Amino acid sequence: MSARKILLVDDDAGVNYLNRFLLESAGIGAEIQVAQNGQEALDILEKDGVCPDVIFLDVNMPVMDGFEFLQELKQRTALYNTARIYVITSSLRETDRETALSFECVKGYLEKPLSEEMINKIFAVS
Repeated sequence: MSARKILLVDDDAGVNYLNRFLLESAGIGAEIQVAQNGQEALDILEKDGVCPDVIFLDVNMPVMDGFEFLQELKQRTALYNTARIYVITSSLRETDRETALSFECVKGYLEKPLSEEMINKIFAVS
């Protein structure tokens, strides 16, 4: 089996470092890319032409936030239809949760920080 591909989309370098460490420690054999905002993530997806196995997406970011990213991704039907996104955020607003989960490609809405338990649940079903 080839390595899983994961895209971390978060403007916080510390969060990206921690999430990468947790994913690598989980032993899921992943190739991990990082984007600092939604626009960088779109650029990566368009360059690669395929969606990674999982995208972990923050909501609040400069340049292009998580919701703007989801709206833009929806316009790219082939990528949108294969995307498996987990929103991982510090936002506890119910409206943010509802908005995120209204996108078919969003499979979960998780509170930061990512944990070993979350990783195990997500990748047990992939």
